[in-house]
Amino acid sequence: MGLQRGKNAKQLGFKVGDKFRFVDKDGWGSLEYGSIVVLVEDDGTSNPYFYTEKSDGYTYCISLYKLEPLKKRNTDIDFYSKYYAL
Repeated sequence: MGLQRGKNAKQLGFKVGDKFRFVDKDGWGSLEYGSIVVLVEDDGTSNPYFYTEKSDGYTYCISLYKLEPLKKRNTDIDFYSKYYAL
């Protein structure tokens, strides 16, 4: 479904602030399939803490296997820094 079971965020190379898409088709609480969540605390388990991108005021402990990482977009600075010394 999503990420490997039994691994924590650090083991998978993720850090606080990374964004993910919720991919459990059954949903969970107020989370629906496709919801975007942000990692807010890595407690070293495979169920770290997330907020929804729209910040509904709740903190969720979500199993990482129910998520897929969103690809990071290059910012203009990232793009231009490849070509110009900033």
